[in-house]
Amino acid sequence: MIPHTPTASVSMLRYRNQDWLVIHGSTVISVQLRPAGRGKQDLQWQVTLLYVRNEPEWQRLPACRRQSLKIVLCSFAPRPGDWRHFGSLDFWNADEFGSSVESRGGYCETWLSDPTAPDERDGELDLRYFQWRVARAKGTHFDIELSGSARPPDTGEAARAPSYLAGGSAFASANYDRELYLEETVPFGTIHTAVPRNAPDPYRHAEALARRHLKIPPVEYIQIHDHKNSSYENLRHDLHAEIHVGGYYED
Repeated sequence: MIPHTPTASVSMLRYRNQDWLVIHGSTVISVQLRPAGRGKQDLQWQVTLLYVRNEPEWQRLPACRRQSLKIVLCSFAPRPGDWRHFGSLDFWNADEFGSSVESRGGYCETWLSDPTAPDERDGELDLRYFQWRVARAKGTHFDIELSGSARPPDTGEAARAPSYLAGGSAFASANYDRELYLEETVPFGTIHTAVPRNAPDPYRHAEALARRHLKIPPVEYIQIHDHKNSSYENLRHDLHAEIHVGGYYED
């Protein structure tokens, strides 16, 4: 079930002149707390957006069987230490030749999946030139705006030409070929952190850690995961907490 979109939200994706529907729950702002020594934590933020095709012929299929587009923004800096400061992030006119990838808006990873294809192909799109920002902050929800030039890899020069989609936002930049453009209201929803196995109360330990380093909004619930049977030693060492905040519920 797809939850009702908040009244003041925006949702628009323009890509290949196709109709796309955002999947709430999978579309979320999250942060991973990683120990950085001397009691400090490295905050690794991520914005995940998931869309599925929504033309009438696709609506006959459940969302999990439709063609989908997943976009992940990660490894950007600065990394807000207070969740409310996320609203100040702006990489809209970042210098393409800036000092670091982080200062230019991090990485934009994009995948196009088609479960209806015979081989269920899943291809990574090459979003070479992009810019993004938080256009507005509304409580625990943030309006994300992203514009970029995307092309499927190894398709030849003709397919690489931008399609120049019509319309757009008042904030859109003329310096970018907006082959892919979106505005989406995205909730700050989850915090991930490791919890020592010997913690007397792993739930309280996880919440205290998140409050100390992020000044988090009200906690809805916490899930503790035990990967003791994992083949990866770093996952077996600790328990792993997933903290849901701000009225966010995952589908």
